Amino acid sequence: MASAAWRPKTAEFPVSVNDAFVVIGEGPIKFRANVVVVIVGVVVVVVVIVVVAVVVVVVEIVVVVVVGAHRTRNNR
Repeated sequence: MASAAWRPKTAEFPVSVNDAFVVIGEGPIKFRANVVVVIVGVVVVVVVIVVVAVVVVVVEIVVVVVVGAHRTRNNR
């Protein structure tokens, strides 16, 4: 893992390793997630939503253009 290479020693970096984790959920569902993992997960979800939205808009535009072209051609 690349994380082991840059991990500082305790003398230079006295903050506990547990501080780098976020506790999610309550009771039996509780689990710890690394802050980086949470951030990356959120970014991935946002990117996927944006990509899906863009694809939907492009498909709608293409459908409107194609259907519109067919309609005008048939009306002549």
